[in-house]
Amino acid sequence: MNDLTGKKAIVIGGTSGIGAAVAEALAARGAEVVRASRSTGLDASEGAALTSWIAEQGPIDHLVFTAGSQAPGGAVAALEASAKVIAKELAPIRVNVVSPGLTETEAYAGLDTDERKTMLDGAASRLPAGRVAQPQDVAAGYLFVIETPSVTGAVIDIDGGALIN
Repeated sequence: MNDLTGKKAIVIGGTSGIGAAVAEALAARGAEVVRASRSTGLDASEGAALTSWIAEQGPIDHLVFTAGSQAPGGAVAALEASAKVIAKELAPIRVNVVSPGLTETEAYAGLDTDERKTMLDGAASRLPAGRVAQPQDVAAGYLFVIETPSVTGAVIDIDGGALIN
């Protein structure tokens, strides 16, 4: 475990699910963590407001964006394809993408308990890993790219093997 004491991280989407797991893991390693989400008054879909808010935070060491879910695609799907280009353009700033598959989070809290369990168990039975991800599993991927200084331009798939099925 790397010591991140003295480092500042912003986790957008950091108040629940994967973002909360990332924020907790960073804090456990000593980082100063700023959590932002709709529940804290930040709407990440408002580009100008997001840019302004980040600038107001002062110098940061790590920016983690976990807000929302567009699976299997959506407005941010091009990020994976662009990771290498963006990493090259922003070097020496490192740019990586963590791409989670189905993850057991509060996003499914609206489902009936039995319906949710059936959906998750069914998905797990079809995945090579035999399980859907937990938020801590995905957080480990974020920590890997944060703590490994030679990783940039990478896409880390944490999907239980869904892409190889």
